[in-house]
Amino acid sequence: MAKLLLNLRNVPDDEADDPHAMLDAHGAGHQKRTAALPMTDLHPFEIVGNVAVFLLVGDHRFTTASKLVASTLAQARLQRHDRLLVVATELTGFDPPGIAARHQMIREWAHAAQGWVRLALVVRPEFIDPERFGVLAAHSFGLIADVFETEADAFAWLQSLEAYPGDGVAKTGSENTSG
Repeated sequence: MAKLLLNLRNVPDDEADDPHAMLDAHGAGHQKRTAALPMTDLHPFEIVGNVAVFLLVGDHRFTTASKLVASTLAQARLQRHDRLLVVATELTGFDPPGIAARHQMIREWAHAAQGWVRLALVVRPEFIDPERFGVLAAHSFGLIADVFETEADAFAWLQSLEAYPGDGVAKTGSENTSG
C-alpha cells in the first residue's frame, strides 16, 4: 500500500482519483498535502488514515539509514502524527546490524520520538532479530515499536493502537482501560 501512495506524488489529481477511491473503499483514507515541506526535508511521508508512511529505499550505510528514520520520527512528532510506518524492505547497503548497533539505533529513535510517535518497521526477514532485541530495547527507552515482515501486519498493528489519552501513555486496543 505504501508504494502505491508514494508513487502517487507525481500523478495529477484527476488521474489519482481511482487509487484514492480504492483506498477510501477499503477504509484507508488519505490526506492530500497542501503545503510544501521545508527544503531541508529530503524524506517526506504520506498520510494513510491516521498513519504516516515513509518508504526507505536505496543503497545506504547503516548509520545513514538509521539517521533517516530518526529524522522522520522527529518530523512526524513535530507534525503531531503519533503513528509512523517505515517500509524498508527495499533498503540495501548493509548486513543486519549486531546487538550494539541495534541498541544505539533504538536509543536515537526513542530520543527522536520523545514518547509521542509509535513506530512500525517493515524489513526483510533476515533483519528481524529472533529474540526481538530492538523491540525490547525500544520499550525500555519509552518507544512503542514493533518490527514486521509485511506492510499489512504493520499497518494493522498501528491501527490497533488507541489515540493517546490525556496522560500521554499509549494503550493497545487489547488493554483494558476501565480500571
